Amino acid sequence: MLYEGTVDEALQIVKAVRDRYSRVRRSPWNKVECGDHYVRSMSSWSLLEAAVGYRYDAAKGLIGFAPRLSPDNFRAFFITAAGWGTFSQRRTGGREIDSLSLAYGELELRTLMFQRSDGRGPRLAA
Repeated sequence: MLYEGTVDEALQIVKAVRDRYSRVRRSPWNKVECGDHYVRSMSSWSLLEAAVGYRYDAAKGLIGFAPRLSPDNFRAFFITAAGWGTFSQRRTGGREIDSLSLAYGELELRTLMFQRSDGRGPRLAA
């Protein structure tokens, strides 16, 4: 639902799944809906990628972001094949500033892709 842009509904489902089990009597890391134990953490990772609108293709040297949560003032962690860092996006007065900061490793890119502020699809920065 995050990938499709229905953010409120997606967050309601996440909350419902988390509320289903008492954290007092059960492990917070074991959600049966997600296949028990390790699968739960991987399903949580997909929520992060969907919220960030993250795209990465090491072979093509492409990285892209299209935040679904607070796109006017957004910051999130990202990870690639050989490094990790943060992406931030700030929109004010019809202007957008996107920032990519590598904290560790290497990142070889040929193409940056960001969501247009008017929602008309991706904006490429080569």
